[in-house]
Amino acid sequence: MIGIICALKISADGLKAMIENAETKTKAGLEFASGKIFDKDVVILECGVGKVNAADSALRL
Repeated sequence: MIGIICALKISADGLKAMIENAETKTKAGLEFASGKIFDKDVVILECGVGKVNAADSALRL
């Protein structure tokens, strides 16, 4: 499975639009979108700008 962390909503929305059979789950106040892109299992997470947000999201992912 491939985990993708996006800092900006526009980046996350572009990738979410590519997901086939998308499922969305909310955990710890974060929205995780999962499914398949080009036959690869992916999880996409929007974390917000900043190294602290990125580190926290990477830990949760």
